[in-house]
Amino acid sequence: ELSTTTTEVAAPPDAVQDRIGFVLNNMQASNVAEQSAMLKEVLDSHQGCTQWFAQYLVVKRVSLEPNFHNLYGSMLLELQMRPLNKAILASTLQTARVLLASAKIRSSSSQRSLLKHLGSWLGHITLARNRALLMRDLDMSELICDAYERGLLIAVVPFVAKVLDACQNSRVFMPPNPWVMGVMSLLVELYQVPDLKL
Repeated sequence: ELSTTTTEVAAPPDAVQDRIGFVLNNMQASNVAEQSAMLKEVLDSHQGCTQWFAQYLVVKRVSLEPNFHNLYGSMLLELQMRPLNKAILASTLQTARVLLASAKIRSSSSQRSLLKHLGSWLGHITLARNRALLMRDLDMSELICDAYERGLLIAVVPFVAKVLDACQNSRVFMPPNPWVMGVMSLLVELYQVPDLKL
């Protein structure tokens, strides 16, 4: 449902895709280090498939498998590949933007679910790791105000709440952090608007 709307990235040969799929399917908490080492080998030997892997992980795994977010997060920590981390953040933001711009986001609960999963993941790879969510990447306050104007709160508020969930695992992004308090006070203002269905 998503892949047709995000930017197309050249895919590696089928054999490489199968190997990556096999590694991810067999990854669990007890073997993350070994499986990640195998994955790193594949990614290193196929230069140029980083972008594809980032998009594949976000669109085909992360957005559909919220129960595996911790596992995929551990995998990224094991891999220690900065270009991959940047590509995954970019792909997460891009996929969220595609969903937010979708004509169906108001009516489709499945699209809103995907967006919520992406929100959790976004918080997991940024705030929970004490990394800022930069305004140029995603201005949360503007997103909320825009959603209020366009009648998209039904999709945006759960997304924002899922991103903020990650603050419980952060040493930096918790009250009284000004960024967190700014987003929270905006949500409180919305909460107090009479007759607002949410």
